[in-house]
Amino acid sequence: MFRVLNCFTQEHEFGLVVLAAVFCVIGCLISFQLVVRTRRSTREQKFGWLFLTAVAAGSVIWTTHFLAMLGYEPNITHSYDPSTTLLSWFIAIIASVLALYVALSNMKYSLHVGGALFGAGIGAMHYTGMSAIMVAGTVEYDAVLIAASIVFGMGLGAVAFHFCPQDTRLKSHALPTGLLVLAIVSLHFTGMGAVLIVPDATISVPESLIAKEFLALCITATMVVIVGTGLAAYTIDHSSEQAALAQYRHLALHDTLTELPNRFQATEVIESWIKKAEDSAGNLAIIAIDLNRFKVVNDVYGHSTGDKLLKKIAERLGNNLSGNEFVARVGGDEFLAMVLTKGNESEAIDFARKLVALISTPYEYEDRILSVGASCGVALYPQDGREAEELTLRADLAMYRGKVDPVENIIRYDATMDEQVRKRSELSLALREAIDKDELVLYYQPQTDVKSGDLVGFEALIRWNHPERGVVSPSEFIPILEETGLIVPIGRWVLETACKEAKNWPSHFSIAVNVSPAQIADMDFAKTVHECLINSGLNPKQLELEITESLLMDDYERTLHILRQLKNLGVRIAMDDFGTGYSSLSTLQAFPFDKLKIDRSFIQKLDASEQSATIVRAVISLARSLKIPVLAEGVENIEHLDFLKLENCDQAQGYLISKPLPEYFVKNFVERSGKKLVIDDEIEIEALAKVS
Repeated sequence: MFRVLNCFTQEHEFGLVVLAAVFCVIGCLISFQLVVRTRRSTREQKFGWLFLTAVAAGSVIWTTHFLAMLGYEPNITHSYDPSTTLLSWFIAIIASVLALYVALSNMKYSLHVGGALFGAGIGAMHYTGMSAIMVAGTVEYDAVLIAASIVFGMGLGAVAFHFCPQDTRLKSHALPTGLLVLAIVSLHFTGMGAVLIVPDATISVPESLIAKEFLALCITATMVVIVGTGLAAYTIDHSSEQAALAQYRHLALHDTLTELPNRFQATEVIESWIKKAEDSAGNLAIIAIDLNRFKVVNDVYGHSTGDKLLKKIAERLGNNLSGNEFVARVGGDEFLAMVLTKGNESEAIDFARKLVALISTPYEYEDRILSVGASCGVALYPQDGREAEELTLRADLAMYRGKVDPVENIIRYDATMDEQVRKRSELSLALREAIDKDELVLYYQPQTDVKSGDLVGFEALIRWNHPERGVVSPSEFIPILEETGLIVPIGRWVLETACKEAKNWPSHFSIAVNVSPAQIADMDFAKTVHECLINSGLNPKQLELEITESLLMDDYERTLHILRQLKNLGVRIAMDDFGTGYSSLSTLQAFPFDKLKIDRSFIQKLDASEQSATIVRAVISLARSLKIPVLAEGVENIEHLDFLKLENCDQAQGYLISKPLPEYFVKNFVERSGKKLVIDDEIEIEALAKVS
């Protein structure tokens, strides 16, 4: 040990030793930065980064060794063999490649083995470099110190790699960098302490070898270029990675169409603004926004126009926000806004009104004027909740109330809305058991020939006899069926039941069954209908399936494909609520419907609206020219019926003719009259009055 200390203090030029140490620290730090980058690279990139890291690390070892060795003063003529000097550099790089490959593998103790190999590579490079010294004498080595130097290098290398950093933070690099520097330095000076030079005047140093000063300059330049290249590559890659991460974060937090913040970012902002409101004893208003009439724009002008309209709405909203206001797009035509207030509820309502006004102002697009509206629901922190999810949910509840409110489109949340949701949840649970408990029944509303009054068929209508609430209105539970997906199994039950009961009717009576969007969305729906017909034995010509035009527009091509499959079964297809859609004529051109049903809203306005009367006349005339029968719904008084007779409408349905009847009523009626709907028996009249 005294020999090593003496070598360090007495036989080395201090300036070059310091320079070697500086290069060693910087180089080891950069090498570990490159190791982190290599570890995080993809499989395709890994070898490239591993090689670059090995070149940098090997150059660090080599530069440290030769700068320190150039500072070695044996007090005897000496020089360096260029080929052996270059060979030692290659050995350092090859050893580094092998060591890093092992260290970054998934083998057990890979870091420790890799670090030990790295230390062994330092030793191989060192003693190869030592053999490059040409002196006027003989060189002898102390075997014990040589072994000690190798142990120092491998042991400290293994420990340094054990603490190999997982990230690019400098504080996590301090310990492994220090240990690796210690491994290199301890091996070098222990190895140098093992050297003993015995002068011999008979031995001369060749003049063609490299001078000490020139070699120092070359080594320093090489180190700067190679390590600088590694650092530049790392810096460029790190900058690119940070830019990519920033881009990914932007995409993760923003809506790709409108560039507004998305739902994820909105949640983050709500949580942070809740903290602001809490610290300032203020309020935070959450405003859920849903566009009105946006579907009309999509249906009439196409989805590309709808997308451009959304971008214009987003641009208008984004350009009119102050520092304490925020707007995000959280769904198709749904937005979420928030504003920090000083505790005054009117501030939130005023902000909502500003948003509605901005949205409702008409938009110019390709010589068209597009106009939409908005419904808003407002929830306040802390009155209506203290959590982001809770506030958002309650703002949504209020917004949905605004969608159906005929007067006010900005609704403040109140606790009764939660009660309504609770009741809907209870109904949803009860509906799941309704079939098994025989609580669901079918009623049948008669359809008659307008001129003769003869009965032509029935429409099947579902009713729910709740054990506690009594008869639940279809308008209350059918939306729940559609929301929960129960409409599919219950829709099949309706179809099966209607077919079985209609099998017992005269063959000239038809049975009409409404089809939901969820049923049509099932590519096996035609198979389901076929199975119901086979199981019941009903003639396919007696079954009439009613679809709405809006259902057809949801997925035009697929729906037409399903309808053609149904037509091939012999089933008749009727378009329900005709006239309320946005492309009725093109729909009639695309598919040969067996019947058109005029929506009840037109029939019920015949007395008061000449426009409705004109529409009904036009539909009947159009259908007659296309040879398609027409049925008018909602016939409730004799004036309606007289108008339809005058316009040669084919069929009618409504309370004037009959309310929906239970199955046993229909069965008795069919057995007794079988043609005209005439009820003379007082008992039957009293029973009919109770039918809803």
